[in-house]
Amino acid sequence: MHSDTFSLILLELAFVTLLGLLGRAAARGLGQPSVLGELIFGILAVNLAALWGVSLTRVVSGLQVFAELGVILLLFMAGIESRISEFRRVGKTAVGVALVGVAAPTILGLLAAQWVLPDAGLTVHLFVAAALCATSVGITARVFRDLGRLDSREAKIILGAAVIDDILGLILLAVVSSMASATDWDLYPVMKTFGLSLVFIASAVTLGPFIIRRVIEAFEFLDPEKFKLYFSLSLCFALSWLASQIGLSSIVGAFVAGLILNDEDFKKRDVEHETLAHLLFPIESFLAPLFFVLMGLQVNLMAFLNWDILLLALSLTAVGVAGKLLCAWPAGKHTDRLSVALGMVPRGEVGLIFAAVGRRLGVLEDNLFTAVVMMAVLTTLITPPALRWSLNRHK
Repeated sequence: MHSDTFSLILLELAFVTLLGLLGRAAARGLGQPSVLGELIFGILAVNLAALWGVSLTRVVSGLQVFAELGVILLLFMAGIESRISEFRRVGKTAVGVALVGVAAPTILGLLAAQWVLPDAGLTVHLFVAAALCATSVGITARVFRDLGRLDSREAKIILGAAVIDDILGLILLAVVSSMASATDWDLYPVMKTFGLSLVFIASAVTLGPFIIRRVIEAFEFLDPEKFKLYFSLSLCFALSWLASQIGLSSIVGAFVAGLILNDEDFKKRDVEHETLAHLLFPIESFLAPLFFVLMGLQVNLMAFLNWDILLLALSLTAVGVAGKLLCAWPAGKHTDRLSVALGMVPRGEVGLIFAAVGRRLGVLEDNLFTAVVMMAVLTTLITPPALRWSLNRHK
């Protein structure tokens, strides 16, 4: 029985990997980022299978671990290809973008929810607003990597702002979840999440590089040839776990791990002289597409045939895009504000998480849940081509 289950996982891996390959080839042929092709081919596969009476739900659940590893490694690579000093230069700007990027969609989301759903309660309105304030940094990071622009000022601002967005969004989610599940709202869990998040990031950024250098010096003799790869992956997974334990997304921990790790730390015994990015690229380039294909496999196009749901989803999408466009204002005159705004648009897996929590708590009924999911999908699909156009429009 165990052998049959494992064999099925192998078949599912082969299927999803092939979808990713076809999607990448189609996107590149049309001059679009690879991530867009992976998303669309996942959507096409699940809906064509549904027409033939075949469900791919088992594929999504069976490969979820691989998908999560993929997005963790994607953000780890984004951190490795960045420097703490670069983020310090855009720190104030990133904070400003993040604050407006949370406040504007939340306020607009509350107004839109009250207008579209006047009979729903405040908790429902807050859940919709919370889902709109999220940012999926994985989508944007992948687009910048595909275009070779991950070292740009705009990319640094977006990545920094998205990490702050994650903290503020999870705090807002904790607030509305507490309101939904209890008559008396408890401030302690909210303050605890906020405090631990600040301590985690501040400690990692300030003390992390010093501690890492000492650990490398102490243990690098164990395997000079492969220590660089093994230690880097261990650090990535450990900080991802730690971030999840304090209420943050695991991808925040992965990004911080990459940010505090440098090739220079290994130079004394680096016998192969390969960069971390070069060592990790084969693993990340295999696992990351699985995440985006599986995201596409969770999109049911039949929901778009319901006019009420479609109208609600389009309204939420318009409000969500408008809120993130406003967040580019603090980016400054010497920054491509439009690219920053578009890079903050996708909700992706973060929006899906918010929707799933709302449904589990009984706050979002089926139609509203579907509309929020559609909003997350639409903002994810429009971002890659829009961001590519924006980054290349001055050439």
